[in-house]
Amino acid sequence: MPYRRAEAFLRWAQKHPSERRIEAAPPDIYDGGFFASPVVAGVNKSAPTPGAPGDLTLFGSYATATCDGLLALLAAGISRDDERVRAAVRWLRAHPELAYPEGIPQDHPAQWRRVLFYYHLSVRAEVYQRIEEPGPWREEMVRLLAGRQYEDGSFANPYGAANKEDDPLLATAMAVQALTAALR
Repeated sequence: MPYRRAEAFLRWAQKHPSERRIEAAPPDIYDGGFFASPVVAGVNKSAPTPGAPGDLTLFGSYATATCDGLLALLAAGISRDDERVRAAVRWLRAHPELAYPEGIPQDHPAQWRRVLFYYHLSVRAEVYQRIEEPGPWREEMVRLLAGRQYEDGSFANPYGAANKEDDPLLATAMAVQALTAALR
């Protein structure tokens, strides 16, 4: 299996109950969502979940990581009928907010909920398109983006310096990706 190692990493980042490493979540913490890294704690932006200090189960699931994890599962050839894919889809459906990535605390000092605005829309739209998600997400995404477009057609996030979303080239590219998926 060509993606065996990638699948092992994804099981860990999804805190899947079948993962037997010490840092894996017990089944009662598994929610189907993903966090960013089981290796580099500083990249995780989620609210902590109960656990022992230093335990990676402290990292909760959040929307951008769950979108990335779901796309990685699909890219690794995991079937849409697989329990891991279905669990990630369930997490996203239970956390449908488009205006900000759910799972990231509102009071985080780095304001990641604001910083990741375009990235969240871009990756969420890609996921929704891939899984053929029904519902009003397309119209909502277009509405959110239309209100942020500048006169010259560009987009930029004034809060996005930490993720380079303040750069119109990057923010516009992500906005176009989101719009392309939403308008298909």
